[in-house]
Amino acid sequence: MARAYEQASRMLEKMLNSKNQGIKSLIFNNSALSNKRQTYKLVCETLKYKSILEELLLAADLGKSKARLSMLLILAYELLFGKKKIQGGGKVKKMIVSKQSQLQQSLLHLKAKRGVSQDIDLLPESVRAVDRMPRYCRVNTILTNMDSVKMRLKAEGFKDNTNKFNTLLNQSTQENCPSTVFPLKGKSYYLDPHIPGVLVLPPKSDFHQHDLVKKGHLVLQDKASCFTAAALDPEPTWECIDACAAPGNKTSHLIALLHQKQQQLSKPEEKRDVPVIETTSGESTTSSSSSTTIASATTASVRVVAFERDRKRSRLLARRLQNAGIILTTPRAKEQCWQGNEWHGTTQDDHVKVLVRHGSFLDSNPEDYPDVKAILVDPTCSGSGMIGRVDHLLRHNTTSLPQLLSETPQLSVANERVLKIAAFQKEILAHALSFPSVVRVAYSTCSVHNEENEEVVKAILQKFPEFQLRNALPKWPRRGREFEEEGSQNMEENIACHSREKHDNQCSSSHSLSRCVRTDPLKDLTTGFFVAIFERNNRVKKTRTRKLDNSVARGTTKKLKTENVKFVPSKVQDTVEKITIKSLQRSVKKKKRKSKCKRIKLLSTF
Repeated sequence: MARAYEQASRMLEKMLNSKNQGIKSLIFNNSALSNKRQTYKLVCETLKYKSILEELLLAADLGKSKARLSMLLILAYELLFGKKKIQGGGKVKKMIVSKQSQLQQSLLHLKAKRGVSQDIDLLPESVRAVDRMPRYCRVNTILTNMDSVKMRLKAEGFKDNTNKFNTLLNQSTQENCPSTVFPLKGKSYYLDPHIPGVLVLPPKSDFHQHDLVKKGHLVLQDKASCFTAAALDPEPTWECIDACAAPGNKTSHLIALLHQKQQQLSKPEEKRDVPVIETTSGESTTSSSSSTTIASATTASVRVVAFERDRKRSRLLARRLQNAGIILTTPRAKEQCWQGNEWHGTTQDDHVKVLVRHGSFLDSNPEDYPDVKAILVDPTCSGSGMIGRVDHLLRHNTTSLPQLLSETPQLSVANERVLKIAAFQKEILAHALSFPSVVRVAYSTCSVHNEENEEVVKAILQKFPEFQLRNALPKWPRRGREFEEEGSQNMEENIACHSREKHDNQCSSSHSLSRCVRTDPLKDLTTGFFVAIFERNNRVKKTRTRKLDNSVARGTTKKLKTENVKFVPSKVQDTVEKITIKSLQRSVKKKKRKSKCKRIKLLSTF
């Protein structure tokens, strides 16, 4: 029997019995495999047809065979859906070939029963969507720019269909993913209309061994995965944290955004027209005059701190960041690049400093990060939206994906695992919002469960009234689900609005869940994803600080007492001390004025 079948059957058997390991890590980390790419493809395709193959094997009386089930599945797939023939020899091959006519008759009967003519139509919609899903690549602006990548692709024969795509998109009335409006074929691509710097290529485009990917100029990253950093949209001078950083695609995207903004700040002085700028929250700002002078800015570098609690994944994170253009602050040997639990790096122009920290974000002390303004939280989730990964489809098939993605916002049937994950997500998100200077926090999951998405957001907003929801990616049509508590008679009347007009009307409320973003893997052809942006309400913050400062100041005007300000953070303490000194100065001036008035009155009596 061909060695490839034996290797694939062993990997499939491990995959069916494994609870924590994915297909890629199982196969590509196995040094004993000779042809890993062929094995990976054979296992994935067999898993797609697994339920159909099991039904056909039972119909052909092969279900009770003593042969390994994994080998029967591999060979049956190869005979019926793969190469249509089995290479090599062996007992299991003879067994399958002897039942070939029965297997083929059972397949035809199954097609007729389901009313389909092609083999692929037997697969559920969630599996077929994988074959239609485009290949998304993000241009890594730390090392290159869009023009350079486009020139390289043009030299390789790729055609830029962005203009043609935009024309068709404007003519289309459907709200589905642009990929369904303009399907790609051959050597072609277009620029994604929602996330700057993302290229959309035809499905099954294999770029893993491409030179641009190996050098870090292109990052293979799903479009929905790019939503988190883009929606967070940090200011160029903000210190940021990635709370759950590995494997590092979102971290490198966050660094690239900061690096790009830092470069714009540090441009030399020039006079140019300033256009209307639309922010990610949908607000517009204009300059006071038609032209303005942009002064040269010597901006200080900003820092990004990336946490990862698993040692192996923290090492993987550091390697990914190095490939993305982050260089070691102090060049060392590879085995010595870590200083204890820390890895220090920077962009080549020193605009963005990077610190990778091996440790749990929950163990960090918020007071140790007084300058952090933005935090990206992409915690562990159920992975129920990852239709592109066959292992996730295999493990999380208790509830059908179309049922989970139903636009009727009924609470999904939550199992114990999802509820435990949701509890952890609330804990880590609450910790992020407790940082003293944080202004904006991005929360994202690759899950379609309400319990991990809208339910978490609602609970956190109730616990932290000083935060509100920022309108994330306002041009994206599919929004968070609005619904009432379970058991409400008006639940059906609170269906989430996904149309542009309804969304604009609902987003006036700072706590409206339609300010969040969702993706539908079947309609948008991306990973099922959810993003919410928490933003500190400045009015609430100022009111609370003012009350705190005034109360402390009033308690110290008569006599300074250090115990009154022990609980106040260092920055607020400095403010309080200034207020105290000023209030004392005012009281002295008042006393002088009063004594002067008394003297004047006394003199006037004479």
